[in-house]
Amino acid sequence: MKKAITCLLCVLIAQFGYAQHSGIYPLSLLKLKDNYILDNPAAAVLAETPDIKLITSHYTGLGGKVGLNFLNINIPLQNKAKTSSHFPGVMIHSEFETAILKRTRVYFRYSYNRNLTASTKISAGIQAGLFNYFVRSSKSSAGTSLIAPDAALGIWLHSGKMNIGLSSDQIFDALIKPINALYALNRYFVLLGDYKIFTSVDYELRAAIKGFYNREHYKGVTSGLSLLLMRNFSVELNYSLNKGFVISGGVVHFPFLSVYGDLFFSYFNTSGNTTSLTINRFELNLRVYFAKNPDTGD
Repeated sequence: MKKAITCLLCVLIAQFGYAQHSGIYPLSLLKLKDNYILDNPAAAVLAETPDIKLITSHYTGLGGKVGLNFLNINIPLQNKAKTSSHFPGVMIHSEFETAILKRTRVYFRYSYNRNLTASTKISAGIQAGLFNYFVRSSKSSAGTSLIAPDAALGIWLHSGKMNIGLSSDQIFDALIKPINALYALNRYFVLLGDYKIFTSVDYELRAAIKGFYNREHYKGVTSGLSLLLMRNFSVELNYSLNKGFVISGGVVHFPFLSVYGDLFFSYFNTSGNTTSLTINRFELNLRVYFAKNPDTGD
């Protein structure tokens, strides 16, 4: 039994490594716009009011439960002159593969932004913490729990019409060795941006793009369009190069327990670059703003 469990763990680790390299398990979450904070800590500048975001994401087509849970907390602190802001926050990102494997990142974040003009801000940020690789113990196996440092740095430029940011993630390039197999937190770089194509009283259309690269094998491009309808309904269509499409839809700025919230559902369908690990994925995204109006903060 012990040999069987060890073999199963090795297979799962190898499959995850192959899947991550081929992009089937993207490090980012599915919805492109408004999830920038995962890759770039300076993107906290987009949170004008305190908020909490909860996301659960699951894969289909694999044995057992495979997916992740995500929690992000932003606490903007603006100076009296409203020319700059501090953004402390916390982020927890936990992936799981059945009941056996779990990989968890816990970050504490700080970013600072300053107004360049009345409509343009520049921000710099850092998030740092620990990465934990956990294998559950059983009657025939002691399991393991390994910890490595992890951190990311980023810069961000924000205006009413566009956002653009550059970050370096997993900057420590850490290596850990669970179950006799190396697991690498390879350093990689991310370029994020979006641009407002059209806006009116009731509609807004934005185009977004994300590019990521590391020096060995992990690289790719995701592009997308985001349409806001009547200021309360949003639809987003993304495409990851050689991987597949993501469709997202939801209600935004709806009243929620005397505050406001956004609720999205996203679905990813693989297309091209198909392998035996071809899978689909869905995501539920809830964000709560602690303000009377999420646009103004009043």
